Amino acid sequence: MKQLYATIRNGSVLLWRSGWNSPLCTAARDAQSAVVYGSELVVGFRNGSTTVFRIIGDGSNAVPVRTTR
Repeated sequence: MKQLYATIRNGSVLLWRSGWNSPLCTAARDAQSAVVYGSELVVGFRNGSTTVFRIIGDGSNAVPVRTTR
């Protein structure tokens, strides 16, 4: 699988695959930071909480696993 990475545009987390010219999915909204670690996406939100998402299969979706406040 090609390298996945996340960007933030207007508070929305976009999940990308390197070499592609469009995002695979929008994983979260109202975000302040986002980092991909292997098959997990860690998102810090503006309200101070952090959620770990599991990236599903080809990167076309990410589901929340746990949230800390």
